[in-house]
Amino acid sequence: MSVNFQVTLVRHGQTAANKAQIIQGNADVPLSDVGKNQATKLGSHFNRTGASFTHVYASDLSRALETAQLVIGDKQSIITDKRLRERAFGVVEGKSIESYRAAAREAGFKEKELSYFTPEGGETLPQVNQRVKAFFTDLIDHLKTSQPENESKILIVTHGGVIREFMRFFRDDCRCDFKGGEIMIVTPNTGVNIFNISILTGNKVKAEVVKIHDTTHLQGDNPESNSTKSQVNVNDNHTDKGKSDDDAPPLVAL
Repeated sequence: MSVNFQVTLVRHGQTAANKAQIIQGNADVPLSDVGKNQATKLGSHFNRTGASFTHVYASDLSRALETAQLVIGDKQSIITDKRLRERAFGVVEGKSIESYRAAAREAGFKEKELSYFTPEGGETLPQVNQRVKAFFTDLIDHLKTSQPENESKILIVTHGGVIREFMRFFRDDCRCDFKGGEIMIVTPNTGVNIFNISILTGNKVKAEVVKIHDTTHLQGDNPESNSTKSQVNVNDNHTDKGKSDDDAPPLVAL
């Protein structure tokens, strides 16, 4: 029996550290007023467009959990999961992106490889990818047992680096095609990314892009509160099939 569901991945709202280009990682940094406004606007947008969700998950870090609360309101419960936390950056958390770059160069990493540098006490990218896969596998198992006949709609509020690892997983393991370069972008604060997921016979997974990096709800905001990119939807040609030689992730997803 196949299981079909939709996943909406949302990045948390802006924080003061985002604006200052400070690495947060697992540090528990709250939303700024701008971030709260972004999340509130996304909730209003979902209400206007009739978007609803059967399950809501969030990172337990306050910037993601508060975003989820502002988006959903008191309509339903939010399940927190530590596997949805941002990549841990160890000793460079609380420091500038430039300090991370400098440490990576000192460790011998070339410019295109800086993101692969793991600071002391930090996580490797494969470690982040593995916890994303573990979360997704558990989600599939839950949906199979709880609502096998109905199409579930899942909202996941998390972090830029984690969303990027979801996309890499969808591309590499779930046959999902992306427009060239789109997977390399760190989705904007409260950016919306929607995927249709099909679980077929033999537990084979197929993912399809509906839209990515969508910030329609922030249109008209000033640059400070809307450092965003236009949405990319399924009507665009998604041609990024498989890895490329330049498959380095964004330098740092704050």
